[in-house]
Amino acid sequence: MGNPRQTVPMPDVAAEPALTKVAHGRPSSGNPVAVLPENEIPTEVVLQARRKSGDKPNPRSASALSRKGARRQTLTRKALSCRGFPYRWGGSRLKSGVDCSGFTRYLYLKLGIQLPHSARLQFSKGTPVAVLEMMPGDLVFFNTKGPLTHVGMYIGDGRFVHASNPKRGINIDRLASRYYKPRFAGARRYTS
Repeated sequence: MGNPRQTVPMPDVAAEPALTKVAHGRPSSGNPVAVLPENEIPTEVVLQARRKSGDKPNPRSASALSRKGARRQTLTRKALSCRGFPYRWGGSRLKSGVDCSGFTRYLYLKLGIQLPHSARLQFSKGTPVAVLEMMPGDLVFFNTKGPLTHVGMYIGDGRFVHASNPKRGINIDRLASRYYKPRFAGARRYTS
């Protein structure tokens, strides 16, 4: 699968306009394949820009970024390994079935973070995240059967993994899908 990209917020892209044209972790020449949000510009590109501008990277902040990135990668890998497990309303055990908030609670317990078993309460406990600032591991919330009745975990590229329903179990969907896009209520972060 290769090494996942580690990302950090970009301090000032106005000074380096070419850095906004990034496709799959490398500055593009000519037409970019994709334009990434500032917070998804790979660490190596940010550090290269800082070296050119004379800023010295802080080794302590680099190791903190590395730890945060590792936690997000762990969370994402764990979530993807759960695909295919069953859905059960009110369930909290992966093998016998989990509901949406039980699934996200299960994932975060692996990091030692205790979340309530309720989409609405998980929404109220997290730190709000703008759509363009979402990172893998952030939780995404939806108004499906009422306000804040569904939750999943963002995994990048506009996709999220969630305990969907009894027919589909734990699977991946797109935020921009016809069903989820109009029902999107926001994103929350629980790791710094």
